[in-house]
Amino acid sequence: MGYDFHELIHTVTSQASFHQLVDRIKESNNIVFIGNGGNMAVANHLASDISRYLNKFTIVPDAIHLTAVGGDNHWVKPYLAHTIKCNKNIDLIVGITSRTTSPIYKAVRSLAIPSSILLMTDSNHDSDIVVPVSQLHVFETVCL
Repeated sequence: MGYDFHELIHTVTSQASFHQLVDRIKESNNIVFIGNGGNMAVANHLASDISRYLNKFTIVPDAIHLTAVGGDNHWVKPYLAHTIKCNKNIDLIVGITSRTTSPIYKAVRSLAIPSSILLMTDSNHDSDIVVPVSQLHVFETVCL
């Protein structure tokens, strides 16, 4: 199935939640990016770009292969709890996950820190950004 990337990008950037994320990034100085496996690679890439081009302090786990092999069930909550405990100035958490049932989605949504999550599925929260595709690699490409 072919995708029109211009149309996909327009669909994503037309969402109110996308504009909310842009505003939050502008207002934040310390941002955590989180994903699992390939989504962690996207999170890492986004964190690098935000840090370089917008002069923001970004935090992202450097464990792409580990999370891809180990899954996201056991490391997400401890990682976020430790990161928040050690970095009292975190302003924003950006999650990248393909589903609202993932541990990443649940962990990020359980925190009091402002957050935005990019998803392939329908959203459960007004700050979720939906990327309307059915293939994971297309999702990751659009997120970047």
